[in-house]
Amino acid sequence: MSADLGQCFFYGKITAVPRKLRRPQGETVPVVFNAMVFRDRSDGLIHEAIVCVNRVSLAVFGELAQAKTYARGLLEASLDALLVIDLAGAISDVNQAVAELSGRTRTQLLRAKFQDFFLDPARAAQGVAETLATGQVRNYELDWIAADGSAIPVSFNATVYRDADDVVQGVFAAARDIREPPD
Repeated sequence: MSADLGQCFFYGKITAVPRKLRRPQGETVPVVFNAMVFRDRSDGLIHEAIVCVNRVSLAVFGELAQAKTYARGLLEASLDALLVIDLAGAISDVNQAVAELSGRTRTQLLRAKFQDFFLDPARAAQGVAETLATGQVRNYELDWIAADGSAIPVSFNATVYRDADDVVQGVFAAARDIREPPD
C-alpha cells in the first residue's frame, strides 16, 4: 500500500483501489483503499493525508478490479492520444499514445497543465473551457508541441465526465494526429 500512498501524494487523492491485506496469520482480506491529502490554504503544502480502508466482499472486490482493468484496457486500446483533464486544467491520466505522440513519459505529463503542451496555450485552454461550458468539443484543431520542439497538428475532441451524482469532474479528451501520412 505504500505505492498507493505515493500515488495519493502525487495525484492528491486515490479512490476505490482494490487491494488484499495480508493478516498476521497469512490469510488475505479484500479491501477498498481510498486516500486524500489535505493542504494548508495559506502555503498550499500537504500537511496530512486521510486514509480509509474498507473491507468488501469478494464479489465487490472482483467487480471493482474488473472495472478498473476494463477502463484501463479501453484507454490503452486507442491509437489516438487520450487524456483526462481535471477542472483546474491539469492532466490526470493519459494513455501510452499520448507519451508516444509527445515524446514524454507518463510521469512528465501527469499533473502538468494541458495547455502547456500546445503552440497556442490560450487556444488549448479555451478548448477545455468550451468543453466544460457546452459539454463537448469536436474537431478543434491545435498544434501539439512534442518534446523535440516539433509541432504536431491534432484534432481535439472532448466531452465532460461526471461522477455518480452527475457533478462535472473534468474532461475526457482525444488528440488525433492529423499530419499528412508520408508517401
